[in-house]
Amino acid sequence: MRRLALHRALALAALVEGEDALLAPVHEGVRVLGEDRYPRILLEDGSDGGRAETGGEVRKRFIGTRVSFQYLGNEGTKQGVLKDRAVVDSANAPGAVPYWDVVDLIEFENEAEPEWIRIGYYRKPGARLVWGSQTTITEPISVWKRLLISTAREKTWFRKLLEDVVREVSA
Repeated sequence: MRRLALHRALALAALVEGEDALLAPVHEGVRVLGEDRYPRILLEDGSDGGRAETGGEVRKRFIGTRVSFQYLGNEGTKQGVLKDRAVVDSANAPGAVPYWDVVDLIEFENEAEPEWIRIGYYRKPGARLVWGSQTTITEPISVWKRLLISTAREKTWFRKLLEDVVREVSA
C-alpha cells in the first residue's frame, strides 16, 4: 500500500506543480507517464524496466490451468481452474521490486457456486516472477457482492470509492 501511495503522491505532486500530466518529472532519471490518476513510471532511458512485458506475462500466465490452495489448519485444500485474470501494475518507487496486483476468476467444479474471485499479487525480485500473496481472499461472487454491499452501507468512505469506480467505468 505504501509503495503505491508514494508513487501516486509523487505523480500528483508533479501535476499540482503544473507539469504536463502525460510527462511529469518526478525525480532525477524518472518520469511519470499516465492518463488520468493512474500514471506509470518510466526510467531515464524511456523504458519501463520491462514492467509492461512482465505485466503481460502475469496476465496470460496460468489461465486455463489448475490452481489450488490450502486452508489454514486441517481444513483441506481447494482445487479449481483459473478462467480469467485482470492485472494492474502496482507502480512503486524506481529501482524497487516490481509488483502486479491480480484479480482472478477461478472455477471450482462441484460447488454450489462454481465461480469464485481471488485477489492477490505477483512480484519480480530478480529475473523470476513469483506469486507474492501468502494469503488471499477467495470467495464465491455472491459473497464478494454481499461484502461490498455491506461495507458500502456501513462505511461512507467505501461507498464513495464504489461510486467513484462506477462513475469512471461508466464514463
